[in-house]
Amino acid sequence: MNIVRSARLGLALFAGALSLAGAHTAAAQRSHFRSDDRSSLDTTVALDKNGTVSLTATEGNIVVTGGSTNQVHVHATSDENNLRFDASGSEVTLGIRGGSDSRYEVSVPYGAHVIAHTRSGDISIRGTRGPVEVRSQSGDVRLADVVSRLDVNTFSGDITAESVTADVEINTLSGDVKLGDLKGDVDIQSVSGDIALHGVTAKLVRAKELAERLGAKTIVVHPPFRWQREYTRGFEEGIRRMAEETDVTFAVE
Repeated sequence: MNIVRSARLGLALFAGALSLAGAHTAAAQRSHFRSDDRSSLDTTVALDKNGTVSLTATEGNIVVTGGSTNQVHVHATSDENNLRFDASGSEVTLGIRGGSDSRYEVSVPYGAHVIAHTRSGDISIRGTRGPVEVRSQSGDVRLADVVSRLDVNTFSGDITAESVTADVEINTLSGDVKLGDLKGDVDIQSVSGDIALHGVTAKLVRAKELAERLGAKTIVVHPPFRWQREYTRGFEEGIRRMAEETDVTFAVE
């Protein structure tokens, strides 16, 4: 009798072990998803808080928005069967093999770290509430609601950013730079093109020095709003003083 019971117990434990192993394998499969060489992709995957979403396109536009869910939704198309997608719990990567026209529309959780690279095409990243990194050879860059860190490098094309609470580093060879409602350290380097700042008057001296050193002719300055009390103090005097110290033109709208 004891032998029968022992055998039954052994079989039960063995079956339980198989069940746990199967569940673990299924969970591992759900946490990682990969798809290569497709012309279109429409999928949703989970992403950990503060995970990374990396998007690389050769020719085409990238549009990213933020949302309150813990998921990344990707809708991507390409003229050829060359889309590559890889996803895990901490990182989502969407790229393209070779060069062809493509378009990415991606929604990410608030706080996600978004990295967008394109050779030719516009980039729009809005409402993500996390750090953003952009690399582009040509095309306009439009950004809003960036938090923690903003890093932009372009060869040509205009750069527009608003509602930024982050340290900002922007490097561009040509194209205008327009920043609005920004709180954080600012480092802007532009070989040619105008720099327009709105609501970041505390950073004007630094922008003036960079514009003077790199040859930008004009900085367009927007007066602070009434609710921006910290920017209002000394605004006129600061503009007047800097205008006396440099040949850079300060235009107040």
